[in-house]
Amino acid sequence: MNNDPIVASVRRVRAELAAKFNYDVHAIFSDMRSRESQVGNRLVRQPKRPNKAVNPSGG
Repeated sequence: MNNDPIVASVRRVRAELAAKFNYDVHAIFSDMRSRESQVGNRLVRQPKRPNKAVNPSGG
């Protein structure tokens, strides 16, 4: 198995972030949302895709 330095870095940061918030996913996402609001228009958002209509008759 190859040791990819990018994967290793992502895993290290993930572990540090999880430990910082005591492995509480809700706290991690709350922090993420507050930081998103601070950066404003620097985030790239994908356009919403229209919902596909479901045909109940199957045809």
